[in-house]
Amino acid sequence: MTLPPVPLSPDAAELREQITALLNSFAERRREIAEKAKEAYTNDWRNDYFYRGVISTYNDVIKDLSELLQTGDDIAQPVPPPPPQYLAVSEEDVATMLNRVGVFARQVIVHADGAITAIFARMQPTPQDERIAKLRSADTRIVILDTGKLPDSGEPYIDFALTMD
Repeated sequence: MTLPPVPLSPDAAELREQITALLNSFAERRREIAEKAKEAYTNDWRNDYFYRGVISTYNDVIKDLSELLQTGDDIAQPVPPPPPQYLAVSEEDVATMLNRVGVFARQVIVHADGAITAIFARMQPTPQDERIAKLRSADTRIVILDTGKLPDSGEPYIDFALTMD
């Protein structure tokens, strides 16, 4: 079963043309080196070894470029999705929301992208899993981005955000 050709964007078509031109250029250089090797053939093993190495390198590059053109890999990569958009909230609103569900952060940091870091005291009796469960119950739009302990102080933290949905 053969798949229909994928229509290429102008950039991908241009890139394919450039790779084809490069492939043809390498093939021509390989022929030139092979002719030089025949002309310069002597009983010197070093020259022979050198030319064989150069021709082998060109062969490898030509093979790799040919495979790239046949498979189309790495030519037209999909555009990555845009970064997620998070709801902008103030530190006071976050602190109120956390306190309402019984999660008491020592420090709340609201980042420019809308992500929020809540840092907790090490000595709190509430385990991290329980904090996460309570945090998730505070709002259905909350998504947990990361959890762990700060490397310098060992204080637990939770990175989270409120989605726009």
